[in-house]
Amino acid sequence: IGIGNAMYTPAHDMLYARHLDKGKDGSQWGTWEATYNFAVAAGAFLGGLIAVQFGFSALFAVMGSICLAVALYILKLPKKYL
Repeated sequence: IGIGNAMYTPAHDMLYARHLDKGKDGSQWGTWEATYNFAVAAGAFLGGLIAVQFGFSALFAVMGSICLAVALYILKLPKKYL
């Protein structure tokens, strides 16, 4: 996770900062950080529920499916959005 975050964070922050609206930097960064942290918390909670109810094999299958779906979505995005 640490290596992934070390590669992801600087690239994301640079791209995100480049597209902020002038005068709204603070609120847009705050919205991003809040959304990100709530998503992490929700993912941990739902992952825990899935693991308890159905086991870790089901959890890994769900996570793998989500990762594959997101990868396919990103591949289909027009280059202007990347």
